[in-house]
Amino acid sequence: MAVPSIPVDRIRAEARELRPGRGLLTLLFLIPFLLGWSVGALWTGLAWMWAAVVAGYRQGAGRTGAAQDGEAR
Repeated sequence: MAVPSIPVDRIRAEARELRPGRGLLTLLFLIPFLLGWSVGALWTGLAWMWAAVVAGYRQGAGRTGAAQDGEAR
């Protein structure tokens, strides 16, 4: 069984073409993006949950959200 040869020259050429600055910039911008996306998703989830709690409370209290019998909100 023949052992495949390792293309050292090709690997060396690709390694020379790498630009560490681009990878660093990607990480630099990826972290705030993911953080902002996570905070936005959390905020949306909390807003939906709060709206569901308020709707459930109003339904359980017998109110539909509109003032009944002249009562103020």
